Amino acid sequence: MILGDDDVLENNCIATFYENLNEIEKLKITTVRFASKVINSKGEFLSENYFHPRIESSSNFLMRKLKGGTRSSLSEYIF
Repeated sequence: MILGDDDVLENNCIATFYENLNEIEKLKITTVRFASKVINSKGEFLSENYFHPRIESSSNFLMRKLKGGTRSSLSEYIF
């Protein structure tokens, strides 16, 4: 997981990853993406949670991204 100096994690982020690890390994998933929301420097929310499909192929993600149907930032991912 790569986080910028202005990124923060929810208290249960890592625990949630480990709760799903068996399924991740079983399905041979290599990239995990978390929901995100935009905050300002004061920690105030500027957006609602942005959720992604629970499981999505890379080609489906790319099509949604190219059509403007999703957003993506590096800190949402665990590789």
